[in-house]
Amino acid sequence: MQELVQITRYPRREYYGLIRQLDEQKNKQILEPQLPLDKLTILFSRNVVTDDSEPVPECITCGVCCAFALIVPVSNEDSRQLASYCDITLDEDDTVVIDRVLPRQDNGNCANLGGVIREHVGCTVYNERPKVCHDFDSGSDRCHAYRRMYGVEPPLSETQVAEAMAKLNSVTLPPQIDFVRILFGEMALETMPVPDGTLTRSRKIKLNIVAFLDNDPDTMHLIHTFDPSKETWFESDFLTMSLDEAREMTASRAGK
Repeated sequence: MQELVQITRYPRREYYGLIRQLDEQKNKQILEPQLPLDKLTILFSRNVVTDDSEPVPECITCGVCCAFALIVPVSNEDSRQLASYCDITLDEDDTVVIDRVLPRQDNGNCANLGGVIREHVGCTVYNERPKVCHDFDSGSDRCHAYRRMYGVEPPLSETQVAEAMAKLNSVTLPPQIDFVRILFGEMALETMPVPDGTLTRSRKIKLNIVAFLDNDPDTMHLIHTFDPSKETWFESDFLTMSLDEAREMTASRAGK
């Protein structure tokens, strides 16, 4: 017998309102980051700041990444293995799912995190965890930054911060998508004949996927326009891609 999947649905505006509350609550309990988090890799193999000789932390005595990251994307493929997740819907139409995420506890921690952070923790869906969790490496630059924010590791000295910033500024990365929104585009009523000879009207809507780049947060770029009855896209599908990669992916999946 197939296990039941628990799906909680939130209109986007309501969901981000809840996230803002959790973020305010969390920020009262942790330290400010000493380095810009968006410039710190989550991959151990791509570390810029952390010295190779630095010991790799034990996840089971930490867990702060599962507490800090309030929005953890769940792809369509990921969700086939999970028993619980949240669907985020378009504000103008709650039948259209525009993103999927892991649920949170009242304190902001991931709902799948057991134990006490900084002491002993475990993931109750470790083998089924989403790709974004799987890709987050212990010992990465971002991992160490989170641990400093939660007091698991001592803060960097002023000299160490200056040296780390010099290393980060020496690395030039191509522009990546930092922020995505699926927006209501247009709606039309389509008249169609039915077998008994009468006419029926159905609603047809178009949605636009727009993105903002990490090096230009004020300019909106259109990636794709689609019919949600024929295509399914999540806002998190495009994060960290280039514009060209995002457009190639949508063109490929849309069969264009």
